[in-house]
Amino acid sequence: MKNSKWISWKSYFQKHLPVKIGATCTLISLLLACTGFAAIVSVIPVAFAVELLISLFGDHQEGPGGLILLSFVFISALIMTFYYVKNLARNIFTITKKELFLIMFLFYWIVHSLGFYIYWGLFTDFSNDGQIILGSIFSFPVSSLAFIIIGFWIDSIIKKYTPEHQLPENH
Repeated sequence: MKNSKWISWKSYFQKHLPVKIGATCTLISLLLACTGFAAIVSVIPVAFAVELLISLFGDHQEGPGGLILLSFVFISALIMTFYYVKNLARNIFTITKKELFLIMFLFYWIVHSLGFYIYWGLFTDFSNDGQIILGSIFSFPVSSLAFIIIGFWIDSIIKKYTPEHQLPENH
């Protein structure tokens, strides 16, 4: 009897797991945004690495170049995640909590930095003054919402490519 309740609870939690993990990561990010410090610590290392990489190519407009580079990294990460989750679903494997948290952790660094660059471009036209650090604090809560969207997206991939959810060839 206890074993059947555990299996029932486990299957309930496994259903829509990416959405639940995405919502958890969104909540954690929103709570971290309250500190202000977490936003700075999360964005600055990636921004520094992007600026360094862009400057190595001789581009002195690091802001727009960084936005393009981070957009490329974000799209590449989405594509790799898509194929990884799609292959898992097609082979009737389930994605684990650890894998989802790892995916969200990797997106954490990309999403918040990309959100900062978008904010920097939209609201300050990539001005490089002393107030730039505030951009990470202002953009952090908005970019935190991306995790629940990524969770929904992963869940939709699982639903679409799991064999039991696919329509038969001869509808």
